[in-house]
Amino acid sequence: MQLRLRFLRTAQQNARAFDEITTDGTITFGKIRLEKQYLLPFVSFLEQMELPTDAYFVDEENNIIETACGIAEELAFIFAEEETKDFGKIKIEIVERYPFENGFVVDCLEIY
Repeated sequence: MQLRLRFLRTAQQNARAFDEITTDGTITFGKIRLEKQYLLPFVSFLEQMELPTDAYFVDEENNIIETACGIAEELAFIFAEEETKDFGKIKIEIVERYPFENGFVVDCLEIY
């Protein structure tokens, strides 16, 4: 109980705008992995979809875009419906982790 409350307080202080806080105090978000050459075109694609810049985080060093679970699920649905080769190999996951910087990953579900 005490650990869960500590996680909840930490999550409320550290969560990004698009992070979702679970009842256990962990944080869930969507993670999109791309090949390096497709990262910036994919960011342009997100901008064309009129996503605000605080709705995602771009990790250029690791070729990853982190965003809300709902956005990741919607993108997975779009890519499953339409075969797109514009962005190479894409991997979309829903990640649940402890609410600390580089927190331990509790669960990772690949959705595309």
